[in-house]
Amino acid sequence: MVLGNRGYVFTLITAMLVLIILSMIMFFTEVSAPSYEDSSNRMSVDELHFYVESVKKDASRAISISGQRASAYAIDHIILTNETYGGYAMDNCTGFNYSLSGVEAALAELMVCGTLDNAEEPTGNIRKYMLNNTVLSWTRRMGVNQTGGLPYNVTVKFRNMSMGQYDPWHYVIVSEFDLLVRDLSSNNEYRGYGIPVVSTVDVSTLEDPSFHIQYDIPAELRILEECGREGVVDGEVLDLWIDEGCYHGSGNRYNAPSFFDRLEGRTSLSQKYVLRSRELLEDLGYEIEEIGLESLVNVDFLRDYNVSVNTNLSQVDYMYWNGVESTCGVSGMEKHPNFRIDVDHAVKYGVRGLNCEVGIDQDLDLEDFFTPDTITVPVNTTLTWVDHSGVDGGHELYIIPNAWVGTKNVPANGRFQWFFNETGDYTVICTSEDHDGFFPIHVMAGVE
Repeated sequence: MVLGNRGYVFTLITAMLVLIILSMIMFFTEVSAPSYEDSSNRMSVDELHFYVESVKKDASRAISISGQRASAYAIDHIILTNETYGGYAMDNCTGFNYSLSGVEAALAELMVCGTLDNAEEPTGNIRKYMLNNTVLSWTRRMGVNQTGGLPYNVTVKFRNMSMGQYDPWHYVIVSEFDLLVRDLSSNNEYRGYGIPVVSTVDVSTLEDPSFHIQYDIPAELRILEECGREGVVDGEVLDLWIDEGCYHGSGNRYNAPSFFDRLEGRTSLSQKYVLRSRELLEDLGYEIEEIGLESLVNVDFLRDYNVSVNTNLSQVDYMYWNGVESTCGVSGMEKHPNFRIDVDHAVKYGVRGLNCEVGIDQDLDLEDFFTPDTITVPVNTTLTWVDHSGVDGGHELYIIPNAWVGTKNVPANGRFQWFFNETGDYTVICTSEDHDGFFPIHVMAGVE
């Protein structure tokens, strides 16, 4: 009887333990299952987020490539036909239309549609070359199962595009897209409208069409490569820059044409591109400092191709094209001894060995006059007076303040040099009998 009671007790205890274990199993099942589902959902959302960000980055890369190709084919069209893009209006192939005219509209049409349908000259195979490099071709590829095996359904719609120059060798494209990404495994989805995508296009490997437009000499085509940064810019360095055909960035006050200006055939900076670029980049939190490009004209090369040259002009390219005269050369230029540069650019480059000529002549009343009639030069500049009058006895020159003792003679049809190694204001006076003439000089800080 006692043993029977013990068996009953053990049976009861065993049953209770079984019930406790079952209760614990059911509890953990109820609690753990929702936690696993939540964790799985979070992972799905995170993966979706990362995928959306990768789509944006891919869009940026695709537009950069499209922009560079569009720029290359736009330049190629100029070289083949000499047609530029001032006033070009986009022939749109979608609901998007670049409302501003000019080279931006041409580039936008090439990037979106792969065409230059409003060009006056034949465009050759541009459509074929841009076929798989347009914005629309990228959006189509994204919509045709380009998710690498991921369970996403993707719809991309291009909406808008704006351009502006970031610096002399880059322009920025801000595009807008609508993006729908649906995760087929979890029904999570992302919807974004008017998503901005920023892309940068590097033009430093492209050709500058400006020299071809000016002279129609294929051999004068240059790559928009930046000049090396030299410690001392003397005649040897300037010879090298001329032979290499390299480029310098130019601040807005120098008026050098930008990349966009050069594709429009302009020889100076257009304020429309300064304002448009500034407005676009300010929205992105950037400020533009310079967008112009300038190089040095090789007049000896042009002469070899029977192009009439003017060695009295500054040979900074846009200064030369706009007829800006200069009497300043640089000592030590063995390859290009007839080189001329304006004072502003001599100061900008930090040129050593600047030598500027001042002509002396007489008018019909036998009054002496100087050409130019005044001059501003950086310190450590040599001024060379050259007599063009042929007057017997030449000219006696005296300088105020009297930094040099006595007068200096410039013989008839001869020359004389003074070196200015101190800043200040000077006046050169001709003291020869029956002669008259005053020549103001301002020597400013510049080349040390």
